[in-house]
Amino acid sequence: MVGHIALMFFILSGYSAGAVSSGGIKPRGQSNLAPSCLDTLIAGGLWVGSVLVRPRFAGRWASSGVALAVAFAAGFIFERLQRQDHEDNVLPQ
Repeated sequence: MVGHIALMFFILSGYSAGAVSSGGIKPRGQSNLAPSCLDTLIAGGLWVGSVLVRPRFAGRWASSGVALAVAFAAGFIFERLQRQDHEDNVLPQ
């Protein structure tokens, strides 16, 4: 049980680091880094997937590292897609 909680922290840390490193911070502090409900669902889905896959392919530490890397990539990609969608909807002034 403690391993599952630690795995969730790894996934949340990786997802958040990926979202921030994708360029989610705008100049002059005009950023909105608050997680949305969709972010929470994605992190929860990553956690469930990693708990189900973990015993089959690798040990605890190796699978935790893989989960951290996958969560980082998912956060990076999802934040880029969200930002691109938001920039496409902005009207020129």
